[in-house]
Amino acid sequence: MEKGFWIAFIAFFLLFVAFIILQKYLAAFILLLVVGFAFQKLFRLDGFLFFYLLKSKFGIREMEKFSKKEIFSKICDVGFFVVFGLSSLILKKQKKLNAIVGMLVLIFLYISFPFYSLSFINIFSPSISISSLPQTKNDNILSFIILVSFFVFGVFGLTFSAFLVNSYLIFDMFLEGEKPIPGVMPVVPGLNIPFLSGILSLFLAFSLHEFAHGVISISKKVRVKSTGLLIAGVLPVGAFVENDEKKMEKIKKEWQNQILVAGITANFLLSLLFLPILLCMLNIPVEKYVIVAEPYNSTLTKGDIILKFGNFSINSISDLKNAEDYYSSKNISNIEIIVKNATTIFTKTIVTKFGAIGAYFIQEPKDKLFSFILSFVELSFILNFMLGATNLLPIPGFDGHKLLKNVLGKYSKILEYFTVLLFIVNLLPFILL
Repeated sequence: MEKGFWIAFIAFFLLFVAFIILQKYLAAFILLLVVGFAFQKLFRLDGFLFFYLLKSKFGIREMEKFSKKEIFSKICDVGFFVVFGLSSLILKKQKKLNAIVGMLVLIFLYISFPFYSLSFINIFSPSISISSLPQTKNDNILSFIILVSFFVFGVFGLTFSAFLVNSYLIFDMFLEGEKPIPGVMPVVPGLNIPFLSGILSLFLAFSLHEFAHGVISISKKVRVKSTGLLIAGVLPVGAFVENDEKKMEKIKKEWQNQILVAGITANFLLSLLFLPILLCMLNIPVEKYVIVAEPYNSTLTKGDIILKFGNFSINSISDLKNAEDYYSSKNISNIEIIVKNATTIFTKTIVTKFGAIGAYFIQEPKDKLFSFILSFVELSFILNFMLGATNLLPIPGFDGHKLLKNVLGKYSKILEYFTVLLFIVNLLPFILL
C-alpha cells in the first residue's frame, strides 16, 4: 500500500506540472478527467468521477502522541468561540476562561482584518483590476454588515455575509453591464498564486488541518484508519483523515464538534502566527511599481509597467487611482503616458474609458530569497485563514456541514441549500467570464 501510494504520488506530481504548463481550461479539464479515471483503475484507488484518494498511514503515530495532551481539546473550545463569535454563548455553554480567551482572539482577528484584505489583494491581484474595482453607494453599509456579522457570529458570520454581499454585487454589476468579481475561485499554484511557495503553503495548511482532526479524534477514542490527499486528476484539492465513522456517530455531539472544529481552529492559529512575521518583514527594502493587468486600451500590453499617467508620476496604486479620478472628472480620455516594458521605456497617447485602465500594484523585495520567503509567509497567512473559513460553510464535504447540523439540527438544511446557492452565484463570474 505504501509503495503504491508513493508511485501514485510521484506520477500525479509530474502530471500536475504538465497541467500548470498547459494552463488551458479545456485541455486541463480533459487531463483531469482522463488521469482521474486512469489512476483509479491502475492503482485501485478509492474515488468518484475524476477525484481519488491517496491513502497512507503517514503521521498517525505522531497524532497518537499529541492526543495525550489535554491542551488541544481546550484550544478547540476556544476555537468554537472564534468560529461562532458571541453567538457561541447561546449555541454552547462556554466556560468563563474559554469565553475570555476566545473574545481576545476574536478581537485580534477583527483588528488584523485589514491585513487579511491587503494580503488577499496582493496575492490575487493578477486576476483583478485593482485600480478599477467597482465602487457602489452602499460600500460603507455593506462593509459594516460584514464586520458586525464577523463579531457577532464569528468567522462563520464573516464568510457567510461576505458571500451574501458579493452575490448582491455580482447581480448589480451584471445589470449595469460591468464585469463582476468572483467571490470564489480555485487556488492553483503557478496559475493565480506563485508556484513553489504556493505548493508549500497549501501543503502546510492542508497538513496541519488534517493533523489537528486526527489528534482530537484519537483523544476522543475515535480510531484514525488512514491519512492522505484528495486529488482531482492531477490537482491536489485537499487532504483528509479517515476516521472510524461508526465510532464517530456514537460519541456525544460535544466531542464530535471538537473534532470537526479542530482543523479549522488549527488553520486560524497558524494564520495568526504568521501575522507578526509578516509585519516584521514589511521593513524589507522593496521595489514598487504598477503593472497593467487587464488593459481597457488595446495599445497597452499586459505586463507593461506604468511610470507616468498624464501629469501624474505613478509609484503606487493610489497614485494611479488619483490620476484616473482626475481625468475622469475632467472627461479627458486622451492621455499621454510613459510606459516601461521588458526592453525599453516609451511615451504614447492612449484613449481610455472614463480615464481608467486596468492595473494592479506590485511590490517585491530586491533580494530573490527574501522575495520567496515573503511570498510563502503571505500565502500561509491568507490561505490558512481562507481554508478555515471556507471549511465552515454548511456545504456537503466541508466540516461546517456536520458542525452546523449538530448545532442547529433540522434548521441547518435550509441554511445548507441557501449557502450552496450563494456559492454557485459567487463562482459564476469565474466560470462565465
